[in-house]
Amino acid sequence: MRLDLSITGGNLKGTNFYSPDSPKTHPMSSRVKQAIFNMLGDISNLRVLDLFAGSGAIGFESISRGAGSAVLVDNDYKAVSAARESTIKLGLSAKVHLVDRSFEEYINQDDNLFDLVFVDPPYDHLPQNLNLVEDKVSSGGLLILSLPNSNKTGQDFDFKSLRMVKQKQYGKVLIQIYKK
Repeated sequence: MRLDLSITGGNLKGTNFYSPDSPKTHPMSSRVKQAIFNMLGDISNLRVLDLFAGSGAIGFESISRGAGSAVLVDNDYKAVSAARESTIKLGLSAKVHLVDRSFEEYINQDDNLFDLVFVDPPYDHLPQNLNLVEDKVSSGGLLILSLPNSNKTGQDFDFKSLRMVKQKQYGKVLIQIYKK
């Protein structure tokens, strides 16, 4: 673990936290994180789900910017360990819940709905069943996908209850925002 990531906004802005030493994770750049949260605006008291959480950066950023709670889901041992240490370091144990499971296991075993669902899967192994995540988005909630920019249309995802409201490319990253 390295103490080399930092929060870009909110009450914890500039605070460092741990990144995992794992080839299975790809940290989201500060530029992309800031752009996403600028697009989202006020997220006060919202419930956040961070699937493929890796370091937990999106969940921590959400709490720093006012979200009420965040569930971080990942099944990579090094990522979960780094996120756990960071949760303690940042003093967020009351607002952050870590789940050490695959995204499929979590979705199939948990009935909670979320206002914001972030999905940032490993780009070299995009799950074919990402459409399952729409069941975790509350009515009026948003799904934020981070994908390699080669996936320009989102046609691979058969979302029945979501409609795309925004799409923006940042270098090699494509951000798609869907609303329920």
